Amino acid sequence: MMKPRFYSKAAICLLSLLFTPFFGCILLAYNLREIGKGSVGTVLIIASVFWTPLVKMLTNDLIPGTLLQLVTSNVVGSAVLTFFVWDQLFLNFPDYEKKKVWKPVLVVVTICAALLAVQLIANRNNH
Repeated sequence: MMKPRFYSKAAICLLSLLFTPFFGCILLAYNLREIGKGSVGTVLIIASVFWTPLVKMLTNDLIPGTLLQLVTSNVVGSAVLTFFVWDQLFLNFPDYEKKKVWKPVLVVVTICAALLAVQLIANRNNH
């Protein structure tokens, strides 16, 4: 029997830490589609959209500063995805072929660069 091809747990962890758990969920959703659980991936992506605002709301009185709240959201979200969600959903797949993560990383970096460029242009036009 052929091994499934997954984005690795480490790739999901790092993408979630460096950007947001939303991007980690996208990789996780590709993995879930590979094993026929694509609908679970859709639910995870939708939940990840609300993750950062929820953590911000819950930590607003405890953690000063938006940046620290974002870091907290990324760290906790990454841990949940890689140590809870992965361990629950991929328990039966201890062996898999690792998919190269360069293409999704380039897409994420491109999206972030485009958003940053739009923000810089908008700020320059306001001054």
